[in-house]
Amino acid sequence: MKKELRKKILSMRNSMPLTDLIDKSNKILLKLKGLKEFQSARTLCAYVSTGSEVRTCELIRYLLGKGQKKIVVPRVNEPRNELDFFTIEKWSQLKPGCYGILEPEGTSRVEPGQIDVFFVPGIVFDERGCRIGYGKGYYDKTLRKTSSAFHVGLAYDFQVLKKIPKEPQDMRVDRIITEKRIMECK
Repeated sequence: MKKELRKKILSMRNSMPLTDLIDKSNKILLKLKGLKEFQSARTLCAYVSTGSEVRTCELIRYLLGKGQKKIVVPRVNEPRNELDFFTIEKWSQLKPGCYGILEPEGTSRVEPGQIDVFFVPGIVFDERGCRIGYGKGYYDKTLRKTSSAFHVGLAYDFQVLKKIPKEPQDMRVDRIITEKRIMECK
């Protein structure tokens, strides 16, 4: 069931015109900037978007330009099959890494427990905050280690279904932001 949902929603997302991706991402990021958790956070972790994901690159550049918060970006640790986290102070510190996604290079490592807010990618979410990612479990492991942080799923509205299958190892996000709504999940 998860595999079919992942394939179907990913196909829908990948078929969106670039202008729609940009427009919807901008609406999502505008809502995100208005969240009190975002405004009060000292340390934010943002995934670097790739393909048709909600475009976080503009958000990261905005935050770097403001210089008011510590910006943390994940890097895949393949031997451990987990994510490690590193601060960046400028965009040029990001280089293509695992899966061709931009990752921090030569920066300071941050323990996950030091991060106030995590922006979490996903292919499918449900209204309870459950998510289906790409299937490697990187974010489920991270969310489990960072229960005191605020976890925000970023998605286009069609990616959020009423209910999706949940397995014991699957972790939920606290809130989901789409271009149309902000959903409390816990």
